[in-house]
Amino acid sequence: MVSMGNRIKVLIVDDSALMRQQLTLLLSKHPCIEVIGSARDGREGVEKAIRLQPDVVTMDIHMPTMDGITALQYVMEIAPRPVIILSAYSRKGALVTFEALELGAFDYVTKPEVMGAAEMRKTVDLLVERIVAAASGSSRTRKRPDDEYAEEAEERGEPFRKAIVIGASTGGPRAVEDVVRHLPPDLPAPVFLVQHMPPLFTSSFAERLNEKYPIKTVEGAHRMPVEPGTVYVAPGGKHMTVEKVLGKRQYRIAVGALPKETVFKPSVDVTMMSLLERLPASKLIGVLLTGIGSDGAQAMVEIKKRGGFTIAEAEETAVVYGMPRAAAEMGGASVVLPYSQIGRFIVGEVMRDGS
Repeated sequence: MVSMGNRIKVLIVDDSALMRQQLTLLLSKHPCIEVIGSARDGREGVEKAIRLQPDVVTMDIHMPTMDGITALQYVMEIAPRPVIILSAYSRKGALVTFEALELGAFDYVTKPEVMGAAEMRKTVDLLVERIVAAASGSSRTRKRPDDEYAEEAEERGEPFRKAIVIGASTGGPRAVEDVVRHLPPDLPAPVFLVQHMPPLFTSSFAERLNEKYPIKTVEGAHRMPVEPGTVYVAPGGKHMTVEKVLGKRQYRIAVGALPKETVFKPSVDVTMMSLLERLPASKLIGVLLTGIGSDGAQAMVEIKKRGGFTIAEAEETAVVYGMPRAAAEMGGASVVLPYSQIGRFIVGEVMRDGS
């Protein structure tokens, strides 16, 4: 929300140098708008959105390196703020426009087919209206209270009863195995597992879990459908998030390199917050096991605060009492349990919820 008297800081993301120049020139003439930067592709746009912290981002769709739809998802995940789609591809009713709105775009404006002065002025006038509305926090902002989201989720029905996300680092494999061995193959919930491991190790770890225990376990892959009764292991060296499939009661895995600033990759915080953005917190069970540092602690706090359930491993069984300790001390643990009790406790929580 921009307070009255302050200029609205805008970041322009477009691969056309001419469009960037024209938008900067025309938007800067408006007394309420300040263009603080521009980017020529989606990747640069995401980086500048994080660094410059604009109030509003205008985003082209078709760009090299990273397209606007992908960049939109990263912005909404890492540095949430109103994004207005500005592209020749965003005709009203077009699938890409609906996808952008579904993913969190505030609104859209169509680029002029002819780059004449009158057409450009009309486009900019529309864009200014959207920018001012977005910055003032009007009704189409993406961020909604969790209870409102939950009501919508109940109306449309979610494809699973609960979603479980487990984070672990140093000493984690043993604790993880003990938790996973208690999970039945017909568990009406997907499980997202973030174990700090380098690339190649995570695929072997997933195979090991799949061979040893009843529940299906796979390494998460980009655009892999999310199904109940499956453990998805975050691939080493990348972040694993979850996204909604447009127009369907279905979710899928997203795997990528952003955000770059995290100490760990994969990051527990990134995965947990992704789920918190896509699902009502009441459907989430967050678990933090042994590990150095505090990855996942902040997300556990948010899950618990918004009505989800969280479990931190007890000090007596943690090889390194870092991550679960941080969660507990920050108030992010609903319960603290030795890892030998966590798997059964998860199953009880899932089955207890009849919705």
